Amino acid sequence: MVTEREPNDELYEALSARENDMKQAGIKTLLPIDDCHAPGTIAAAVYSGHKAAREFLADNDDEVSALVRWERPFTGK
Repeated sequence: MVTEREPNDELYEALSARENDMKQAGIKTLLPIDDCHAPGTIAAAVYSGHKAAREFLADNDDEVSALVRWERPFTGK
């Protein structure tokens, strides 16, 4: 696996510095996810974004765990 070696939170920092513009645009929540914390693969980024969206919309943790699952290889058993 080849990825960048350092987290990249430049976009998150730039957006969080513009708090008034975010409020005027109707954006109430800004979450740092995936490469903002640690570099990874595209699949990890997709999973992280999907999980963040489900957590944002969920009423409780059980609802999140029911909607977000890891892929598991089929062993034929």
